[in-house]
Amino acid sequence: MRKKIISLLLILSLTITVPVYSAKADNNSSTTNVTLKKQVDIGYFDVWKNSAGQWIPSDPPKYTKAYRPVLEDSPESSLCNPHILSYVISAPESIASSVVGVESISFITPNNAVNDYQDAISATTFNEYNNEYQKFQVRNIENINHDYLGNGKVSVQYNTRLEGWVVPLGEEQTKPWQNEIVSGHRFYMPILVTWKIQDVPDLKVWIDSPDKAGKQPGDYITINCSVRNLTDSLVTTDIGVAEYGLGWNPPTIFGPLIDKKVEGSNYNFSFVMQMPETTKTSVPPAV
Repeated sequence: MRKKIISLLLILSLTITVPVYSAKADNNSSTTNVTLKKQVDIGYFDVWKNSAGQWIPSDPPKYTKAYRPVLEDSPESSLCNPHILSYVISAPESIASSVVGVESISFITPNNAVNDYQDAISATTFNEYNNEYQKFQVRNIENINHDYLGNGKVSVQYNTRLEGWVVPLGEEQTKPWQNEIVSGHRFYMPILVTWKIQDVPDLKVWIDSPDKAGKQPGDYITINCSVRNLTDSLVTTDIGVAEYGLGWNPPTIFGPLIDKKVEGSNYNFSFVMQMPETTKTSVPPAV
């Protein structure tokens, strides 16, 4: 009778169980195992005047009013104080898959830009902001509202006033419009998004060589294992052990799944299984 040769691979499957945020979750709630990552985003709002000197709708159909700078009207005019409708900011690809929420949204000004840019992810450098944007940025953003949408995206809306920080009329612009070239003004609106990032603990796994002395195929042997979280952060791990046969056969699962919080010190466990013809123990990298 042909003997069945089984290669035993002991695979510890470590799955980090993390808090799940819905699109409408309260992002101000406390969360364990998260770090914060800053992102600078610079939006802008344009206003336009036709060749006859008349102010025209800023960006129909989204903005149908003829907004204009404060210097062209008054600080109290509703046409100088637009409500910036909701738009979406996406986290950079490098962190998007780890984002679990938004800690805060804040307004960047020349007074706080150095600190805001420090360690932040940004398409612009601080020098670019300082030389190209800050003198044309609005002087105020207020009533900021945001809604975390999931998948590393947040929608943002707020109120602002069309008055440049250094240059009151903003940055001069032109564009084609109804068979003519119209002139306008651009006001920049830099904001700082602080994302909540799920920590990825540094998990290591050890499997002891089984004691096979005096054991025959079919006898029961004990396998001792150890898991350690080297980052000392509190996580919940699902620990599973699988025996893989030769070829493409699906694995047989040995031992129960264990929900265990690993807190920086070794977590030791063992399970019992039958001795196969040949054994080989290995562990893939734990992440």
